[in-house]
This record gives sequence, C-alpha cells and structure tokens, in this order.
Amino acid sequence: MSRLIRRSGLTWLGVATLLLWLLVAAAIPFLAGVLVARADEPDDRYTPATRSPRQAVVELAERHFPPDRVAWAVATAWCESRFDLFAYSSGYDPLDGYWAHIGAFQISEPTWAATAWRIWGDSLWNPEVNFAMAAWILDRYGPSQWPYCGRRW
Repeated sequence: MSRLIRRSGLTWLGVATLLLWLLVAAAIPFLAGVLVARADEPDDRYTPATRSPRQAVVELAERHFPPDRVAWAVATAWCESRFDLFAYSSGYDPLDGYWAHIGAFQISEPTWAATAWRIWGDSLWNPEVNFAMAAWILDRYGPSQWPYCGRRW
C-alpha cells in the first residue's frame, strides 16, 4: 500500500481525505432515503391535543376523591400546579436526592415518599399515586398540608 501511495505522489493526508470523501459520497443516497421516509410521517407536534390538562385532573380527582371533595381537589390542583401533573418545585437537593414538592398537589416528597411506596408501591411522580396520596392525606389530616391553596376552597 505504501508503494502505491509513493508512486501516485499522494501523501497519507491526501489518501485520508480521499477516503473521507468516498465515505461521504456513499452515505448521501442512504441519508436522502432516510430523510424522504421521515418527511412522509406525520408530525405530532402540530396535532391539537385531544385532552386538556384540566380534564385529566378532573378524571383523576373523580377516581381518588369522594364526590364531595372533587371540586376541592380540582381547585387545589389548579392553585398548586396549574394542572401540571409532573410539576416540581423548591429545587433539587442532590445530597438527599429528592425534589421537595412534586406532582399536581405539590406533595412534600421527603415527608410522604416512603408512605406512598408502602401503600401504593410506586413513586409520587406517578399521577395516580400523587392523587391517591393527596386523598389519603386529606382524609387523615385535612387540608392543612396545603396551607394556602387547600384552605381557600
């Protein structure tokens, strides 16, 4: 190989550049086929949402709260997180490894995470568990866990 390079007058850098160009030229038809195939697929980013976050909160509240507390749950979830089922606040503490308040009800993770795992076998990040935990807390301790939002309704 080195004799062939010396006879042609090319340097090793020239050979490497030539090989790189050949590789790029071989990849162009493949990349063009991939781009054309993806252009045919619908883009979900521009499809209107079929369900509002409020509707999801109402459905979860109806599953986990007694009928007389559904309105309280929806109003409190709006006040705490603006219906964001995966909301978090108060920053991440890397030493303890938790977000201080999470979910639609902004439940205190350091306080209630172990209870959620023990009762429902899942994290407070799961919206079902977050709503079930909020109903459980409300039933046992009242709205005092939500000192601003929970007492307004």
